[in-house]
Amino acid sequence: PEIPLDVAVKEKRRYQLTGNVAIIPIHGPMMKAESKFGGVGTQGVRKMIREAKTDYEVRTILLHIDSPGGHVSGTQELADEVYSVRQVPGKHILAHIEDLGASAAYWVASQAERITANMTAEIGSIGTVAVLTDNSARLERLGVRVHVIATGKYKGVGTEGVSISGEDLSYIRTRVESLNEHFQTSILRGRKLSLVQLAQMSDGRVHIATQAKAMGFIDAIMSFEEAVEEAQNLSIRDIKMPSPVRQ
Repeated sequence: PEIPLDVAVKEKRRYQLTGNVAIIPIHGPMMKAESKFGGVGTQGVRKMIREAKTDYEVRTILLHIDSPGGHVSGTQELADEVYSVRQVPGKHILAHIEDLGASAAYWVASQAERITANMTAEIGSIGTVAVLTDNSARLERLGVRVHVIATGKYKGVGTEGVSISGEDLSYIRTRVESLNEHFQTSILRGRKLSLVQLAQMSDGRVHIATQAKAMGFIDAIMSFEEAVEEAQNLSIRDIKMPSPVRQ
């Protein structure tokens, strides 16, 4: 027999539904694919958001974030997925940061309509980083030499045991700056900040919630339970609003 649509939707839900609010967790280090070692896969979060967008019972999506950030890979796509909900009539997307919302996690949160956080949350760390270790001198003292056979000038830059030149560092910096432009462009889109505000926020620091609110990182300070209640009230308000009269 054919399974009714509402039953099929309920059976496949991977998020918690509280009233008309879909709560989607982003807990732990972020990476593109899920790992058996923990963290959160951005591809999986994107799937949950897409499912919630088409779930007839969901009026508001609440991202529950407690994450230090993570890989660049997959973050832009997840940020775009979050922002896309803002274009769907009758749907809302909010973000609540509980304890930590840094770097890539803030990148994603910034695309929600509204960001809240608990009082002791640490928020920010806007910036992009790449870390290279040049241990070639130590290996050379041990009598170890590493040879990289590559077809391109910059192929193999950063290989362990190979010295890193100033030119190599300049190349890596160009990549880091280029990726960071995407991060900042998303924040400008989501938070509607001025370039001056963004520059003040983009020094890599994290801020406790009160300071983060004053600087424009978040909109309000509250507990997770209060954030859920706020999301529910938003859903109820929309349900009660009369349909526009058309002539």
